[in-house]
Amino acid sequence: VSALAAQAGAWAVRVHEVRATADAVRVARAVEGAR
Repeated sequence: VSALAAQAGAWAVRVHEVRATADAVRVARAVEGAR
């Protein structure tokens, strides 16, 4: 969900698993950058 929120442009989300969420956001950015 956090990765989808990042792709949609959310500037903040509350998470419990910081490392996993950061990884997901980095993947979302990489996918977006590859388009």
